Amino acid sequence: MTVPGKGGRPRKELDIKLFETLCLYQCTQEEIAAKMEMDADTLALRVKEIYGRRFSEVFKEKKKAGTISLRAAQFQKAIKEKNPTMQIWLGKQYLGQTDKIDASVQLQRPAIIKKLSGEIEILGKTNLQGEIDEPDHQKDSEEK
Repeated sequence: MTVPGKGGRPRKELDIKLFETLCLYQCTQEEIAAKMEMDADTLALRVKEIYGRRFSEVFKEKKKAGTISLRAAQFQKAIKEKNPTMQIWLGKQYLGQTDKIDASVQLQRPAIIKKLSGEIEILGKTNLQGEIDEPDHQKDSEEK
């Protein structure tokens, strides 16, 4: 005879310290559930039981500590450790600084291309006998 309510798998409890640490690291609900060896729905249920709020609400609150810690570490790297890469990155993020990109391009044709261009232009104006053709408007004025 089975006792009602005593069947199935053992209840998975929420390790509050681990949960809050993983929120601090901004892990996803699925990642937190996997680390705690429980289904994401079970995680959401345990969070609701303990905190009295939905997972998303608790997660949003708990991840702020991680954001603060990360920002503090970045500023420490930039200021105390004088890391120029981090200083540049923070300047771009918080001060609106940008890299200057010179979009102007100077097109310079080498001398050989200039010479060939001139020869092609002359060739385009010659007739089959090698004589330079006059423009059509000059021929018209001479014939009249």
